[in-house]
Amino acid sequence: MKVLIVGWFGEKNIGDELILESTYEQVMKRINPDKIYIASNQKVSKKYNWIYDHEFTMKSWAKLILRANIWENIRAYKEVDIILYSVGGGVSDWNKVVIRRLINRMKFFKLLGKKQYFIGVGAGPFVGNVKKEKIKDVFSLADSILVRDKTSKDNLDKLGLNNIILSNDIVFENENLREFYEKNKMVTKKDQVSIIPTPLFYNSLWNNNEQRLEEYINSMREIIKFLSEKYDVLIIPFQKEFDKQYFINHLTDCEFSVLDYNKYEEVYTEIIKSKFVVPMRFHGMVLSTLFETPMIPIIYDHKLSDLSKMLEIENISLSVGDGNNWLDTCFSKEEFIQSFNELLNNEETIKKNIQKYKENADVNGKIMEGV
Repeated sequence: MKVLIVGWFGEKNIGDELILESTYEQVMKRINPDKIYIASNQKVSKKYNWIYDHEFTMKSWAKLILRANIWENIRAYKEVDIILYSVGGGVSDWNKVVIRRLINRMKFFKLLGKKQYFIGVGAGPFVGNVKKEKIKDVFSLADSILVRDKTSKDNLDKLGLNNIILSNDIVFENENLREFYEKNKMVTKKDQVSIIPTPLFYNSLWNNNEQRLEEYINSMREIIKFLSEKYDVLIIPFQKEFDKQYFINHLTDCEFSVLDYNKYEEVYTEIIKSKFVVPMRFHGMVLSTLFETPMIPIIYDHKLSDLSKMLEIENISLSVGDGNNWLDTCFSKEEFIQSFNELLNNEETIKKNIQKYKENADVNGKIMEGV
């Protein structure tokens, strides 16, 4: 048996690279295929058998010829038995380019008679950029879709799909991360709060994005100034250049340091050392959970919201959005201070809730064996 794993890998985003590592690990453990190919737009580590993620458009044909080995792609398409989509939160038509790429791939591999599965993905919102009937027809081609949260399952159920299984995010299965924590959990905590930012409102995909960007940055500025009076504030960019351009550069008048890491282990260590974390990226929440670090999440879509509910910290979570992809709101300094006090007053309870969830979060591998 041979497997092709498809995802948004090679973009120098910690979350996507952890998805790749975790998916590969579980496929080897649960399926143990003769060969695994990795398909992505950008090249990945040489330890993987990489092929270019062909999108079946004219532009993509040109890229395939110029940037990759077309014969390697053809051989992989011919050889593989299973297509495994490990695309994080990419099952949504909020960004119509992304959903059309998935649709093109699924149609192509169905023509080739391949088994197709989604593992640990987030689905929705579906805002009408692609007709819901088309989404239903194409995604019904998948043999199973394992989603990582209840809202994702509800979103796909509403389309009339009957191939949906509720699971979890694949990174919760990552044995290397769990082992890293066990080896380093006794590290001395610092008077440090780590912020894991996500750029928002940087283009017209968001409603009234320029005004919302100003509100968002002003709120972050007030929070950082409040925290810097009590702690060392460390910003951990999960996607260095992207986060710098669309987030960090807006806050040059604030007092904080930026983690300039060469290895992901440096990121993991700083999360473990932190008094608490303010994660705005989903996998920032996942890592904080695996490393049992208290957190005040800032939520911009349902994937973070659902996880905060599972961790029983929704009462201290904050929200920001444009009313399309998430709520029409922007958190305030006063709301953050209220969450901050709540966290400090209930720190041990929050830690216990995180630990309890972590113990039962590794479900994808077992489900993968079943399907």
